[in-house]
Amino acid sequence: MTEELTTALRAEASRIQVPGTPAYDILSAGRRLRRRRRGSVAAAAAGVLVAGIVGVTAFHPKPDTDFRPADAGELSGTEPTYYGDIVRLDDHAAATLDEPVVALLYSSAGALALTSPNDTGHYGAPYHLTEVTADGAVRPLGVTLQQVWISAEPDQPYVAWAEPSGKGVEVVVRDVTSNKDVGRVAVSGRYPMPPKSYAVYVSLDGDTVYVAAQGGGYAVDWRTGEVAEVPTIRADGAMEVHGGRVVDLGSHTVKAVRSGRVVLDYGRAPDAELSPDGRYLQVPGRDDGVMHVYDVSTGSRVRLTTTFGQWGWTPEGRPFAYANSTGHHYVLATCDPETGRCDRTPYPYLGRYGKAHPEGFSESIGANR
Repeated sequence: MTEELTTALRAEASRIQVPGTPAYDILSAGRRLRRRRRGSVAAAAAGVLVAGIVGVTAFHPKPDTDFRPADAGELSGTEPTYYGDIVRLDDHAAATLDEPVVALLYSSAGALALTSPNDTGHYGAPYHLTEVTADGAVRPLGVTLQQVWISAEPDQPYVAWAEPSGKGVEVVVRDVTSNKDVGRVAVSGRYPMPPKSYAVYVSLDGDTVYVAAQGGGYAVDWRTGEVAEVPTIRADGAMEVHGGRVVDLGSHTVKAVRSGRVVLDYGRAPDAELSPDGRYLQVPGRDDGVMHVYDVSTGSRVRLTTTFGQWGWTPEGRPFAYANSTGHHYVLATCDPETGRCDRTPYPYLGRYGKAHPEGFSESIGANR
């Protein structure tokens, strides 16, 4: 393989997106893209991209541990990724959409693709919402949004967002299965909303939609309409709430969202993401390819290393990464968050020359089992 071909393959591979936690994925995608490119250069320089090396390797496994997959509804057992306008759920289910995908969210009814027709490298409004079912069927939801921040959960058939309304916003919750709004709650108070609607961050967690404002935020019970002030969330940084926990990137801690109590101090790190159920925290090193996964309740951790690629979570709460193990064979590595042990499977949508192969495995990737 020539140096030019290797460079082209890595550039094409950088477009593969592995979803993080559903809400956090949207704002973190650009930051992870930059880190991924730096990581690929470092890995090549270190000589780790050689034939036979697994894309993700586990260290210091914990004995006698048992990972119990979270409820992921229709997406159980899938490893969703997106590439341009292609959404891939597993080896047998994929779909091509009408527009490039900006973010991929998990719901119990299926994957939710947020798309934009403005494929300029930066994207922009309007945004559209499409459901991709577990068998690869595509169902446009007829939702057009002017802001990018939406949220969903793997164990619920709902998607939530906020729309400007008077001096505040209106939280909207839609049932994906029926494609009807099931809740609308007006939100305003002493914490003012950001001046631009696209900066209104929301995070769906059970029956609560958390809304970040300036200086604090709100907890919205979308079923009863009750709104409570929550000082632990703010609009000055990305927000994700899962299992009643929130990551505070400024203090490098995980907190109980209602009380503000520190549940886990994970030390200084450039980034961190909770699993969709809030049980685990994935923390990358500083451009060295090292990954740690914490059990948030106990504080114990296992160490993973990735040689290349995007990282995130499966709908069931397993860490997984897009990796390049040989320089032109691309794989998805899926790990056990308790033991750190990882398995890999070929990624069937990049071929020998970095082109999409939506019909199945390419010869070069199929040989990399």
